[in-house]
Amino acid sequence: MTLKELNEKYKRLFGKHGMYFEHGEGWADILDAYFAVVDHYVKRASTYDIRQVKEKFGGLRIYDSVQTNDKAVLAAIDEARELAEARSFFVCEKCGQPGLLRGRGWYYVACDEHATAKDGTIEPPTDPPVRVQIGSAEGTGWEAYDPDLDTFVPYDPDAEEG
Repeated sequence: MTLKELNEKYKRLFGKHGMYFEHGEGWADILDAYFAVVDHYVKRASTYDIRQVKEKFGGLRIYDSVQTNDKAVLAAIDEARELAEARSFFVCEKCGQPGLLRGRGWYYVACDEHATAKDGTIEPPTDPPVRVQIGSAEGTGWEAYDPDLDTFVPYDPDAEEG
């Protein structure tokens, strides 16, 4: 999947002018999975507004909104957005292969091939590795994205392994 193909496939969501994506081609499959959920749930009676899709602090950010009274639809789309954004921290933004968060000051996600510096060295992943968390201590509790399971799992930040 390419970003151009995404624009064709989800023309109903993006409008006649399409969407300008502010990131590399490597995240197109992640976005295809996300927009498939949006397309499924957003009925013609609902209003969907996509404002921006970009890379920020190394990960994918999707800025959109759905106007509907159906709380289940809102929850499904929110869950799909959180999953898409979490997945991006483990997929090379350039090629779509498995990647790791790298950088110092300017963060990006890359496989070893696309993390190669001009001098031929490979920029190492961040240490400690990225952990994508959602939730709150006051609300439903914390969850962390597990890339091996491709889902969020319960997480207790106070019980860090050391």
